[in-house]
Amino acid sequence: MNYGFDDLVDQLGLRRYLRWGRRLMFWKRTEPEIKLTRAKRIRLALESLGVTFIKFGQVVSTRPDLVPRDVIRELSKLQERVPSFPGEIAMAIVERELEAPISELFAEFDPQPL
Repeated sequence: MNYGFDDLVDQLGLRRYLRWGRRLMFWKRTEPEIKLTRAKRIRLALESLGVTFIKFGQVVSTRPDLVPRDVIRELSKLQERVPSFPGEIAMAIVERELEAPISELFAEFDPQPL
């Protein structure tokens, strides 16, 4: 399981539902994942899942009433230290969704992220 979240599967009592799948996948936590804190594994998992999950992590990082402080500190890194989304891809998505060239939709559009 990515980022070593098999311990969470155990805590939630889900192991019995995953036994067959585990045999197929040879599911083992790798050494580097063992050394990472749970908070860091959460942040890395959100980053690998893409922009929607990064945004979710950013929102959660502002809610100390919901998650422990160590997770807040780690998710706060998503506020500034997240890899940028390629501007060319963003432009292509906007053009496809709005069915018009960027130049017709916006007076100015900088593909370079802030």
